[in-house]
Amino acid sequence: MKTLQAEVKSARKSKEGKREVVSTITYPEYESLTEAIHALSEGTCLKLVNAQVATNEKNRARAEAVGTPTEKALQQEAFQRLLSTTEGTQRLASVTGDTVRFTALIADTIKLLKEEKGIKDDEEADAEPASA
Repeated sequence: MKTLQAEVKSARKSKEGKREVVSTITYPEYESLTEAIHALSEGTCLKLVNAQVATNEKNRARAEAVGTPTEKALQQEAFQRLLSTTEGTQRLASVTGDTVRFTALIADTIKLLKEEKGIKDDEEADAEPASA
């Protein structure tokens, strides 16, 4: 288990248009499901996973209703896709602790999702000539 820190920003923007840091938190990052279950309990872990799956589905439905999904929604869907198969889970496990490789794995999975959904990357969209 690693101990991480993160800044907590206010929910509302200041007059300057920025969110102010209101606190800094320290939290655990578990390195395996077994470790998380031991620390939190199986029931709690299951609730957390189910809550994340529900959030992913809501984001997916929202994206379908408004058009192209946000990058964050694509990241969540990519992570969910990897978790949904044994091969994907093994690939995630192989990059645990290596931020560069983890980021690349998620980016590759997002690229596949975009291809499946017919979403063009910003670079591709910019390269296409505008129709008159």
